[in-house]
Amino acid sequence: MQNIFSSKKIFILGLITVIGIAFVATLSGVFVQAQAHKFVFIEGGKAYLSSDLSASKIADNVEGMLAYNPTLEKYLYRIAQNGGDGHNHDSGSLVLADSNTGKTHVITTDVMTAALSPDGTQIAVWNGDNEIYLMTADGNEIARIGVHGALPVFSHDGTYVAYNKLAEEGDRFFDLSEESPYGIAIYNLKTGEEEIITENVHDFQPLGFSADMSKLYFNSGRAYETTPEGFSNHVASLWVVDLKTKEVARLTNTDEEAVRRGDKAPIIHATALWSSDRKTVISSLEAESGVWQFSFSDDGKLVDAKQITDGTSPRWVVPGESIAVRTKVGNRNEWKTINIK
Repeated sequence: MQNIFSSKKIFILGLITVIGIAFVATLSGVFVQAQAHKFVFIEGGKAYLSSDLSASKIADNVEGMLAYNPTLEKYLYRIAQNGGDGHNHDSGSLVLADSNTGKTHVITTDVMTAALSPDGTQIAVWNGDNEIYLMTADGNEIARIGVHGALPVFSHDGTYVAYNKLAEEGDRFFDLSEESPYGIAIYNLKTGEEEIITENVHDFQPLGFSADMSKLYFNSGRAYETTPEGFSNHVASLWVVDLKTKEVARLTNTDEEAVRRGDKAPIIHATALWSSDRKTVISSLEAESGVWQFSFSDDGKLVDAKQITDGTSPRWVVPGESIAVRTKVGNRNEWKTINIK
């Protein structure tokens, strides 16, 4: 199988995964069932706050949803930044929305993407200079994380921020892409120390930690040997690294015959839904691949990965039990509820 993933392409793929399709798809249409939680959605470049079957506009010129916490009902989205030349640029302004109160707050500008801490009090911001800053929910800077990094994600226990480790030199994204990313790093929020977890140029996106915090899941297009003769492919897949031993293992697309047939599991989306016990992940990249459910064991091993329905943009209806997904019916968009138990 041809190696189609250079380090530059992998990094661009990771970037697109988070920004280009992260809830940018419009969520217009009707709600098949009333939702259990209020949430923010995007339609035609505008952000709306839903409340049962109605919705009220809260922002214009919105590019995409970056992070959300359905329990706290807090959401991070990005407003397009116009560079004065009539075109929207890669970075924009970061806004925190609270669907309990309907209030919004601009956190900072020049943002590529961002992550929200589990308690909603801190935000990890990746800016246009490939720097990651830890900020308060009020927009005050706390600390800079590492030297250059991208695609931050908080651990579910609030102890770490995991991110793509980038080259030490260079300014903006394309200046760094030929030599980076070169792996995954974690930053200890208590000690302020950085630890390099992987050092492979094909690792492009940390996703989350196992329930016991012993493992970190990430997306990668690194080589995977699939035959006794040493044949390998670079199909972007889900991988896991043991945080103590640094041993890595590929979890999806390990059946070479299935891969050759085109029967592949997609990578997990950066804004996938995680159950509170960390055993279930619900993810959707685009309508073509549908909505997938990834199931894990108590020790963090992958048990199953399967498509459970068509549609996109899964949201919790009852966390850990049911989801709502956006589907296309004729010329209109609708929501349907799916039980995942």
